[in-house]
Amino acid sequence: TSRGRLFFVRQGERVEKCFYSEVLYVEASGYSYIYRRDKPRLLITYPLFVVEPWWPRDMFRRVHRSYIVNLWAVEGFIGKAICSQFYIF
Repeated sequence: TSRGRLFFVRQGERVEKCFYSEVLYVEASGYSYIYRRDKPRLLITYPLFVVEPWWPRDMFRRVHRSYIVNLWAVEGFIGKAICSQFYIF
């Protein structure tokens, strides 16, 4: 399962450990931002189409040209919108 896996993200001089299970979603805005549960977002200096293959397919799906969502964080749907505890896409 992907829940225990982790990855590292460079943030300036610091390299930060991040667990896939704490990621809520990834948003494209030129570069990509990783939004995590109860932690500050992380900047990845790559566009979404480059980072998309990095995410485990059993846990993450691209749901829009600007978003990759953690399926474990999805709580339901309102029409075509995806609802999580923190956000609606």
